Amino acid sequence: ADADADADAAQALTHLQHLP
Repeated sequence: ADADADADAAQALTHLQHLP
């Protein structure tokens, strides 16, 4: 559960980085 949440957060940060 914790690992899954961490992965989700990392993906969200990646998406934010893609934005200008």
